[in-house]
Amino acid sequence: MSTVTVEIDINEYLSEEEKKEIAIDTFRGSLVKGLTERTDNKTNYENYERVISNSVYHYLEDRIDSILGCDVQEMIKEKTLKTLKDKDYTHSLFRRKSAWEKEDSLAIRIQDEAVKSHKEEMTKKIHDKLNEVIGNMDADDLYEMYKDAFDNFIVNRLK
Repeated sequence: MSTVTVEIDINEYLSEEEKKEIAIDTFRGSLVKGLTERTDNKTNYENYERVISNSVYHYLEDRIDSILGCDVQEMIKEKTLKTLKDKDYTHSLFRRKSAWEKEDSLAIRIQDEAVKSHKEEMTKKIHDKLNEVIGNMDADDLYEMYKDAFDNFIVNRLK
């Protein structure tokens, strides 16, 4: 059985306005679904409360900045970078969602967003570095390097 891959450039078929309308309609649909269906053991009220509190925050973000006299998002980013630079991890800045935490910490969300927004650049740099490192290696050396790395990975996972 063979697989056929087809790539379609939606820009050839949809205008920016049409893409925006589709995104808004999809968001509305998922919002209604999220508020009316039980998912991940969350009640409708918990979903409703989360959506409303996030909406209120975004609505009041500028007001909060003016009350505090600073750009709160920028302040959080600066504090996070300072904490990382100082290697001060005493406040559990980077926490993933767990049984004890309802959601990822703000630092994790900022980190994830930074990675997403720089994905292409990071991928290119990784590919360039790999090409630089393995570009001058012969096939036997390359095979041995990957074999050693894989062996080490397996051994470390079994510890």
